[in-house]
Amino acid sequence: MKSHPSLVILLIFFSLVILSTTDSYAQAIPSELKDWKGTWYTIQKQDTLFERWEIMEDGTLKGDSWVIKQNKDSIHSEFLRVYADAQTVIYEPTVKSQHGDKPVPFNMILQTSTYWMFYNEKNDFPKFITYKRISENQLKAVISNSDNPDKTNSMEFNFTRYK
Repeated sequence: MKSHPSLVILLIFFSLVILSTTDSYAQAIPSELKDWKGTWYTIQKQDTLFERWEIMEDGTLKGDSWVIKQNKDSIHSEFLRVYADAQTVIYEPTVKSQHGDKPVPFNMILQTSTYWMFYNEKNDFPKFITYKRISENQLKAVISNSDNPDKTNSMEFNFTRYK
């Protein structure tokens, strides 16, 4: 059976279109990040901030954060996602009422078994987001505009695992 040249070209074209529109995760997120799974909390100026992380079927982390104010009002503040693309691992918060409610990607630039640093030079604040695993039940997050933050140019969140 002879194949028609235009049919072959058409099949190649559609194959390329399908491949280019499919999300490709060439690398997995570091397995240590999966220890973030669960609900974490910290108290900030008498308000309680929560982060909750889930591991999705595709291996990505999906999360959200909210604050319970001293007066017991609950305010959802952001959606979170950590995933890998072909080049790097990305931490992607979507903060309500910021950036047109669109996600802002931060690329992982440093990683150890207990420390992860993400960076986005184009974001006004923060440019750096870091997480440090202190223990099984303690996780420290810092947002800042410096890779070596001090108390004046950063915000620190000392999370404890919620039971």
